[in-house]
Amino acid sequence: MMATRIKRIVITDTLPTGFRYIQGSLRVGGTQVADPAGSDGNVLEIPIGDLVDGDAVDVTYRLRIGVGNPVE
Repeated sequence: MMATRIKRIVITDTLPTGFRYIQGSLRVGGTQVADPAGSDGNVLEIPIGDLVDGDAVDVTYRLRIGVGNPVE
């Protein structure tokens, strides 16, 4: 059985109001990468590249929560 390759994957994350991406904090597969498009606003576009069925990749980044945001 041949694995299916999915090409040019991009994760889009819309941050809640008052949350801001911390520059230089993006890691894909444990490796620091360039800041994502939209990192100066509330919608991040994070390019992952290609994956094959069953592949997994960890994506991490840090956010700053603005003063006055409600905490649940």
